[in-house]
Amino acid sequence: MKRSAALPLFIGLALIVAAVALYGWSARRAEAARLAEEARLDAARQAAAAQSKRALGKFSEQDLARMSEGGGIQVSAVFLNPIEPSERQLAFEVFFTTHGGSVAGYKLEGLSTLANDQGAKVADGFTWTSESDDGHHRYGILRVGRADASGRPLITAETKRLTLEIQGIGDVTRTFTWEPPYLAAAAAGGK
Repeated sequence: MKRSAALPLFIGLALIVAAVALYGWSARRAEAARLAEEARLDAARQAAAAQSKRALGKFSEQDLARMSEGGGIQVSAVFLNPIEPSERQLAFEVFFTTHGGSVAGYKLEGLSTLANDQGAKVADGFTWTSESDDGHHRYGILRVGRADASGRPLITAETKRLTLEIQGIGDVTRTFTWEPPYLAAAAAGGK
């Protein structure tokens, strides 16, 4: 075959290879764009679902968890009533974590108070149901009635703040506060 006849064949072959490579690159790019759009839409759907759950009063433990660190002890409290509406008393799951010393000896029943922003306060009548008494990682459920000694409810439609205070854990007063919309969900429960 002559050189002059091979040149157009070579150019044609090079153009075909280039076209196939360009098509492959374009297809990969289109697929990456499609996957990115699907991920964006999925994230938007998840955010909308989470917002919808919150609007309906359905919260996760993470939404309701509060934490306090100090004195070598970390204490977390989760307000359970918004996620456990059938709970008759006000209930808090309390977690203790320490890596120095022990948290096994604390009697939360006598160290806790619960108050709202309207002056109702409870300091007696707490109960503790232990789920783990490990010296370094202790947790359980702290419960108390829904009203103070004079019968005033701790959570009403007007309540703007509910505060659980636990004194003397690692010589630190722990304060955990919840505000609307969590209180609205808890106000309806326990009936």
